[in-house]
Amino acid sequence: MNNILKSIRIATVGLLLAGSSSIASAESGACCTPWGCWVTESPILCEMKGGTYQGDGTTCDPDPCGGDSVGACCLPDGSCIDGLLEYECINYDGVTHHPGQFCDEVDCPPIDAGACCVWWMDDCLQMSEEDCINEEGTFHGEGVPCDTVACIGACCLPNDDCVASYQIECGFYGGSYQGDGTDCTDATCKSKTGGCCWGPFCLEATQAECESWVDSTWLGVGPTCQSDACSDQPGACCVAGTCLLSYEDDCLAMDGVYHGNGIPCEVIECHPNYVTGACCLGDGACEQVSNEECDDLDGEFFGTELACDEVECYSCPADIDGSGETNVDDLLILISHWGTSDPESDINHDGTVNIDDLLQLMSEWGLCLPGKYTGGGDDLEGIFRNLKFWSVSVP
Repeated sequence: MNNILKSIRIATVGLLLAGSSSIASAESGACCTPWGCWVTESPILCEMKGGTYQGDGTTCDPDPCGGDSVGACCLPDGSCIDGLLEYECINYDGVTHHPGQFCDEVDCPPIDAGACCVWWMDDCLQMSEEDCINEEGTFHGEGVPCDTVACIGACCLPNDDCVASYQIECGFYGGSYQGDGTDCTDATCKSKTGGCCWGPFCLEATQAECESWVDSTWLGVGPTCQSDACSDQPGACCVAGTCLLSYEDDCLAMDGVYHGNGIPCEVIECHPNYVTGACCLGDGACEQVSNEECDDLDGEFFGTELACDEVECYSCPADIDGSGETNVDDLLILISHWGTSDPESDINHDGTVNIDDLLQLMSEWGLCLPGKYTGGGDDLEGIFRNLKFWSVSVP
């Protein structure tokens, strides 16, 4: 149907062109088209042919369209082409034509026009963003020519079928637009839900949603989220600078650092010199981390040859001022808060600073050691390692 309409339009313009020299009245005017100047009584027909109507009463003699004079042609992006006739400049989506001048003689500032994909016209036109929005089009940026954009892409419909459409048109269908220039042969249109492992958690989601989440694993369509569907997923394990897919217990047995169930190695960076050891924290907990990470946690690092299950960590609540030693300074602070609920002086956290807190402070008098070795009893190795604990704890 469109081809028939185009043929009628071309035939009509041809007839008018043939009789253009004799048509001139108060209701007619000159029309500048890519093929030259002609007179028409219909400004609308002039615009349909891609022309510019010069106004009622204008004629083609003298030629208002630039005639045969070549010159510089300014394009919307601010660039310039030399040696074009005016209609050639129009074909390039030119903004201004400068007959008899060269590009180095004219100023071509960029304008706000750009490529606009108009779905109901099934075409791309150069226009401003505001005009593009008014035409229900998709604007691709100021100065962007139409020949550099793709207006149509794959549209995934609610029933998982795929059609080629404009972005706005895809929204009318209730579909999901896959992007300009995408093709249905490559698009994955899966709106049906299934199981998605995100760490140790199994969530119901579409495949597209699951794949958009970081560190996720798609389990397939259907009721795939069983009680332990994701708990047994191996994850990234850093061992001596190398990442391996491993289960948590196996990773820890290799003195590795486990990054979570379902976490792929591709998103983990294992440092070549990353070696872990026992790190006692202020609250008495132990973390298997590197020396640098232990410092970041304000913990005490006991070397890479020790694991947390070989260390007994404990906190020093009686060291009120955090000096690393329970001494007279802590005693004076406690006495100054006697009978109050000061949280730091209330060592046993019973709500009141009293005799119980004083007795606990006296029992912890001296250096505050963050932990002790429990893996070797009284043998020589155990004695040596506890001496090592003492050495790293003394200021």
